[in-house]
Amino acid sequence: MLSMLAEKVTMPNGDAPKSPHCQDTKEQLEMRTETSTKFRSVQFDGDMIINGALLRNLKTELLGSRRKKRWAYRDVLYPETIWSDGVPYEFDPDLRENRGCFSSVGRDTSQPEQPVNIGKGCYHFGVTTHEVGHALGLFHHQQRYDRDNYVTFSKKDVPKSYWLNFVKIPQKYLATYGLPYDVGSIMHYTPTEFASNAYLPGLLTADANLQGTMGSLDGPSFLDVQIVNRHYQCYSGFTFVVGTEMKPNCLNGGYPDPHNCTICKCPTGFGGDFCQLIESSGAMKCGGLIPTSPKLTRMRIRLTATGPGRRKCVYHIRAPPNRRVMIGLQSVSGVCQEGCYTSAVEMKMNSDFRPVGYRFCCESHSFRRMLSRGRNVPVTFFARDSALEVVLFFRWVVLTPDAEDATYLNATEMAEVYKQSDNDNGLDMQVLQLPFDQELSDRHAHYADKGGKIGSRSKPSNDQSDYIGEYGSNGESYEDFSVYN
Repeated sequence: MLSMLAEKVTMPNGDAPKSPHCQDTKEQLEMRTETSTKFRSVQFDGDMIINGALLRNLKTELLGSRRKKRWAYRDVLYPETIWSDGVPYEFDPDLRENRGCFSSVGRDTSQPEQPVNIGKGCYHFGVTTHEVGHALGLFHHQQRYDRDNYVTFSKKDVPKSYWLNFVKIPQKYLATYGLPYDVGSIMHYTPTEFASNAYLPGLLTADANLQGTMGSLDGPSFLDVQIVNRHYQCYSGFTFVVGTEMKPNCLNGGYPDPHNCTICKCPTGFGGDFCQLIESSGAMKCGGLIPTSPKLTRMRIRLTATGPGRRKCVYHIRAPPNRRVMIGLQSVSGVCQEGCYTSAVEMKMNSDFRPVGYRFCCESHSFRRMLSRGRNVPVTFFARDSALEVVLFFRWVVLTPDAEDATYLNATEMAEVYKQSDNDNGLDMQVLQLPFDQELSDRHAHYADKGGKIGSRSKPSNDQSDYIGEYGSNGESYEDFSVYN
């Protein structure tokens, strides 16, 4: 059991908390377990405990004329519900098995110490960080008041007695800090959470390509960490450059690192001090920039990982200016699970690189065709204690001037786009709608990682924004690019 010490600390007037006390934290999906009966009178959503007065207010509102609810990350008692000078904690050696998995939401000043119970069935990094996320002030992600724009709750597939777990919390109890919805959040339910039938999900993503991302137990996502940093004002008081208030110019959705004001925290897929590079693939001799052409290129990746450490290869597939990337996923073989967090391929097809991207890990995810929102697509292949094999094809396509800045393409425009690749090696790809985009700003990567490699071909160590590699033809109707590890 992890105890959050709750001695009251007064927030200094106008002073931001000192960033060295702010820890980068993450959170994730819960696992249903029994909880102690003494907590059930104040229990909300299965694993969350909130104070009685607020619980009554929420239930009155949510069970009233409009059955709405949604609590989020900031309540009416803020800043009393956060620790203003860091989060003191200790590990309780008394690890009894019958305490369940649950936590209070935010700081509870009514207790001398605030338990975060990690009982039997919860000994997983994702579940543990999910409960710690509650203690730091996070509610379940699918209860955001804007949830219906991204995820549909299917009442017919969830018993009525569990509907309260899916109602949206009113905006007055929730602060999203302007951050986008993230299906891959550690605080998001799985698609089949509380569902009557394990094969009929109660939660469906508006963008079908995100369905495999929902329910990750991979630990806190980039946006999970960022919202906690914003909630605790971890970087609001920095003097970023001596004598000035200049912040580092973070690219591609990055933000100033609370522990080092001269560099940035970067979304997955990006690296470098200012998120201007491709994320390193670590010890793997793979990763880098792959430029596209109008000719189809086949890419085959096979990763084998033994032990808990993750092996990964990070690439950026890039089209020329005024072009987009068409990717056809021919086959994928990984650990098939909700959230695709053990072995999978992740593609960030939208122009906002902060949320977790499209994850594919099951054979049923094969044979689909996708069109990027911008000209740069970060693609990460990863495996942990398992094997992954993926075959995909890609090329650039041209959009009509009317369609270039569109979030969605109409049927005629889609037909024209797909006509450009109808004869791509005779592949029978499923035609899917243009990916849903949360933000239309143009965020592109400009550099490949210094000293990285594309397959077994070395590239110069200087920044390569326009590097064009040669790929050997295998004599068929496409170029072939393979990596085996």
